Amino acid sequence: MKGRVLRDFAPEDVERITKAFHSWQCELEMGEVVKGNTTTLVDPDPSWIYMDQPGFCYSATLQEIAKHDFVLTPGRYVGAGAADAETEPFQERMDKLTVTLNDQLSRQTNHKSRSSQILVHHGISNNN
Repeated sequence: MKGRVLRDFAPEDVERITKAFHSWQCELEMGEVVKGNTTTLVDPDPSWIYMDQPGFCYSATLQEIAKHDFVLTPGRYVGAGAADAETEPFQERMDKLTVTLNDQLSRQTNHKSRSSQILVHHGISNNN
């Protein structure tokens, strides 16, 4: 992932998407793959059976799409997947956040002081 909304696909990602799409296109029932008007007997591979996966894929019905005024924004149907596990230890993350907060509070104080000086310079009463 390059970010929350931008992702470079690795070969594994492309394979996963391709597999989900092809399994969605096909119906696996008792060893038969039905594709269009052609039925082929196969050994069912459980990894090729289509299943909705939160945050990844969802097969919406036409009625569901109509209910959303035919808006095809994926998040309306797919939803969010399980949150990624934190890769940074909690204490390190908390220390960084504390430093950031202290920096922001210090800058707030500096901005408030500078704003007061500007108001006084222009003859405006500063009650704070």
